[in-house]
Amino acid sequence: MNKFRHTIKKLSLHDMPLVGRKFTWCNGHERSIMAKLDRVLFNNDWEDLYPISDLLPLSTNVSDHCPMLLSCSLGRTRAFRFRFENFWCKLPGFQEVVKEAWEEEVSSTNSMHVLSTKLQRTAKALRSWGQRKHSAMNLQFQIANEIILRLDTAQETRVLSPEERKLKGFLKGKCLALASLERVRLRQRAKIRDLKEGDANSKYFHLKANGRTRKHLIPCLQSGERLATSMEENLNLAHDFFKESIGVPTARHKVIDLARLGLGKISEASSRELESPLSREEINKVLDEMPSDRAPGPDGFSGLFYKICWDIIADDFMAAMDALHQGHFSSFSGLNTSILTLLPKKEGSMQLTDFRPINLIHGVAKIFSKVLATHLALLLPGIISRAQSAFVSRRSIHENFKFVRNAARALHQKKHPSVLMKIDISKSFDSLSWEFLLEILQIRGFGNKWCSWI
Repeated sequence: MNKFRHTIKKLSLHDMPLVGRKFTWCNGHERSIMAKLDRVLFNNDWEDLYPISDLLPLSTNVSDHCPMLLSCSLGRTRAFRFRFENFWCKLPGFQEVVKEAWEEEVSSTNSMHVLSTKLQRTAKALRSWGQRKHSAMNLQFQIANEIILRLDTAQETRVLSPEERKLKGFLKGKCLALASLERVRLRQRAKIRDLKEGDANSKYFHLKANGRTRKHLIPCLQSGERLATSMEENLNLAHDFFKESIGVPTARHKVIDLARLGLGKISEASSRELESPLSREEINKVLDEMPSDRAPGPDGFSGLFYKICWDIIADDFMAAMDALHQGHFSSFSGLNTSILTLLPKKEGSMQLTDFRPINLIHGVAKIFSKVLATHLALLLPGIISRAQSAFVSRRSIHENFKFVRNAARALHQKKHPSVLMKIDISKSFDSLSWEFLLEILQIRGFGNKWCSWI
């Protein structure tokens, strides 16, 4: 097997994963011997031609080998969703397009409706402008290459004039600049963090983007005995699975006397501090700490847009933050949407339990929640027990491991009969009771406004 892997690596070939099965041959005996004998290998050129491909197993009705169905296409037909391109910020005219779209009048007095409308208008204007710019960039790149080629050909028969040499140098610089912008665009799609923007291998980014698309492709889903193959069936199956996992609120027949547990409470001053009005300085700090190239939510804008265009959008953004601070949530639904995507935990995932659900929330809701988290972070060390070591700054989950190990050593030395119990709380957050959580917050001294934000 190691020799086989070395050979395909030497030939620059890739082994396409078979969805749903690990082996392709079985001897059919009672104690079966299975092996993966049949494979589909492809190179980088084939991947460029067919970026979307599936390898599905078929029934072994006439052979002890598993037939494999290879389906490939030039791309998936799907609804186009706006996605902010980070390289747009480097193009001339970007700020003007955003400013013109943003300053267009909105006939509404609701600040959150105004912000939602302006974000949609800006997205539409940037998409149209970006397509024109990208087409113009490609055309300029092709024209520059053609002129350079003709000058190279002419140089073989005569000496180029100073003007021609100057033009050739200018066009080469132009090609490098256009190629750099194209690398930024491909890098955003490839999601490679270990390579810098200046790397010259654009084809590498293109291949990584195709590989990432193929890796996250979901040709079919299975939950128990149910198998879905079409997009609509996959959506319905996933909806039913997660709805059953999350459950519905049920009546509580027993109530815990939380007051007798001695839970620590925050002071009234701390509670008022948490509910203090949001300032521009806090929003600026959160924006500075936000990653610029993470996957965007339903609005399509990455963190870089909010950073670069903050001077343009600040007034409308702060008006929406003030409305949230005052508890006006009636129009927040347009800014509080999210996209749920499934990422496979392993190769060849089919069962829904083999996928990790990732929630991509709207940029405005993300910024608002990060501001609240910044307020709360200062109080966490005082209200959370030392036994809670995960998800708290300057605490490590390995502290619990060290504590258990030292406790076991101490019990061995004392030769005292004891029992150590490990409680499995896997998927505990899938069945979180929001009613119980809000009750805990109120017992611990959090105000009504803070609870309404949560």
